[in-house]
Amino acid sequence: MEYNGEGFPVFPDNTILAKTFYYNIDERNPDLGKKIIETRVLIKKAGIWEIGNYIWNEDQTDAIRDEAGATQNIS
Repeated sequence: MEYNGEGFPVFPDNTILAKTFYYNIDERNPDLGKKIIETRVLIKKAGIWEIGNYIWNEDQTDAIRDEAGATQNIS
């Protein structure tokens, strides 16, 4: 890993970053599990970041790519 003059990392091409967003079903009892909302994937190709957003289904078994930028209400 290299860093620029300001201390920020310089990611090489073919870097993949992934972040999954979720919440605990009950914050008082983490043993009840979590609800996965979305996974975001960034891939750097030829100096440009490509972004993919994946929305998880209700069964938490599969995520489908979201190209429209859907909004989900969370309570």
